[in-house]
Amino acid sequence: TITGLIPSSIGDLSNTLFFLDLDKQALTGTLPDELWGLSKLTTLDLNDNQFTGTISENIGNLKELVFLQMHNNQFIGSIPDNWQDLSVLENAQFESNNLDGFMPASLCDLRPPGGVLGEGRFVLSASCAICNDANTPQ
Repeated sequence: TITGLIPSSIGDLSNTLFFLDLDKQALTGTLPDELWGLSKLTTLDLNDNQFTGTISENIGNLKELVFLQMHNNQFIGSIPDNWQDLSVLENAQFESNNLDGFMPASLCDLRPPGGVLGEGRFVLSASCAICNDANTPQ
C-alpha cells in the first residue's frame, strides 16, 4: 500500500508515463498540478483513496486519456466542463465523491451517436448528476 501524497515530481514522467494505476492505496491530499501535464497518459485510476479538493480544469490537457477512474474519494465542487479535446475517452467514473452540479455538456457530448451511458464502448457515471440528450437532470 502506498500512503501520503502524489509527489509533484510525477511531472518528470510527462513523456514516458502511459498508465497510472493508484487504485486502492492510502493516498491523501489534493492532486498535484503536474499530474495534468502527463500528456501521454491513457489510463488514470485514482479510485478508492482519500483524495480531496476539486478536479482541475487542466484535466482537459490529457488528450490521450481513454480510461479515467476517480470514484470513492472526497473530491468536492463540480466536474470541469472542458472535455471536448478528449476524443478517445471511453470510461469516466466519478461516483462516491462530494461533487455537486450536473454532468458537463462537453463530457456528455463525447458519447458516440446513439451511445447509452454505462453500456458498450462508452461508460460515464457519477453520483452528482445524470446527463441525457438535453444535458438536464432526469
